[in-house]
Amino acid sequence: MNPTTIHIGGRKKLCPDDIILLEGDANYTVFYLQNGKKLIVATTLKQLEQRFELCQNFFRPHKSFIVNLDYLADYQDDSNVFTMQNAKTILISRRKKTAFQTKVSLKNL
Repeated sequence: MNPTTIHIGGRKKLCPDDIILLEGDANYTVFYLQNGKKLIVATTLKQLEQRFELCQNFFRPHKSFIVNLDYLADYQDDSNVFTMQNAKTILISRRKKTAFQTKVSLKNL
């Protein structure tokens, strides 16, 4: 079940399908959108992670990122990094690697 829009901060709401990834930067979060735009909001990644819990396609592979697995471009099982469709390379934390591999393999089925 994906909600139609998610409150991201201020008076802004976004459709989860339009989001490629979220990158945390201290008390700010940068949204990378499918149309190539970036959006910066004054909301922490931890707060946004709770709002994106209902979206099955989102995963937090590292403390600085939440990614939409629909936009995953390249991933090798033996690697600790993957690439998104916007050419952003993301590191997977070693504690979340097995959970990430499981989520990606279930997505590919």
